[in-house]
Amino acid sequence: MKETGLTDKTLKGDDQIPHIILFSTIHDINIQYPDLRLTASNKFRCPVVIDKKSYNICFTQNQKSKNMTKKFKFLNGIIGLALGSSLLIGLLFLSACDNEDDPDPEEYEIAGTYTFKEAILQTALTIPGVGITLPVGTPITNQMKDGLLAEAPCDDPDNGAVELKPNFELFFACVGENNELKTGTWSINSDTTELNLNLAVSSGNLQLKISELTIDEDNDVIGGTIGNFPITKTLIAGFLSVYPEEQRNAILAGIADDYVSLIDVDVEFEKVP
Repeated sequence: MKETGLTDKTLKGDDQIPHIILFSTIHDINIQYPDLRLTASNKFRCPVVIDKKSYNICFTQNQKSKNMTKKFKFLNGIIGLALGSSLLIGLLFLSACDNEDDPDPEEYEIAGTYTFKEAILQTALTIPGVGITLPVGTPITNQMKDGLLAEAPCDDPDNGAVELKPNFELFFACVGENNELKTGTWSINSDTTELNLNLAVSSGNLQLKISELTIDEDNDVIGGTIGNFPITKTLIAGFLSVYPEEQRNAILAGIADDYVSLIDVDVEFEKVP
C-alpha cells in the first residue's frame, strides 16, 4: 500500500506536531508539495511548514518492499561470495600452473676439476734480457699453464689440473691419475661474478682473483680476467723456451731471482667431465 499526503495522526509525547507518513520518492513529494523543495541532503529535516502548519516528514516502505530488499541484499551477498571464491580458486590455479611451467633454474655447480684452456695478454709484456715486448692479445696459454701447474704431482705434466672441492678446498689434480696435492682454498661471491683462488706454492702464497666471471654451462667453461697476475722469473723461463738452452740460461742469469712483473690476462678453464 502506498500513502501520500497529510494525515491527522499526531506523534506521542510533548511534541504535538502532525506527522506526514510518505511512501514515495523525493521527486514525488516535490510534485505534490513544491513548496518543500526537498533534496537528498535535506529530506529528513523536521519539522516543515505547510499552509502555516508544522509537520514531520519520514520516509518508509511497505512490508513487501522491505522483504524484497532483504532478499535482494541476501542474494547479492551469496553471489558476491561465490564470485570471490571462484576468483580466488582461479588465481591459486594459475599460480600453481606458473610454478609448474617455470621452475627455478638450478645454479651452476662451480666445484669440479678444471684444465687450463686459454690465456690471452691484456697488457703488454716485456721480456727482460732480450728486449722483446709481447703486445696485448698475445696468447700465453702454455706459459701460464706450465707456471701455474708446475707443482701438480702428475706422472705426466700434461695431465695437470686444478680441482675445486665442494668444501672450498683447492687441490692440484692430475686428469686420469690418482695423484693430487692440497694447495689452498677457493671462494666465489654471491653474484657469481668473482672467483678467488688462494694457492700456497713453494714461492709463497699466490692469490688470484678472476673478475668479470663468465660461465658457459653448455660447454662447461668458466673464464674471466685475472688482474695484476705476477710474472716471475720461473714464468719468464717458459717464454724463453724457443731459445737454445745455453742462450736461455745466459738470459736467465741476468734476471734477479725476485723479479716480478704484473700483467692483466684473460683466462679460461674447462671442466673435466
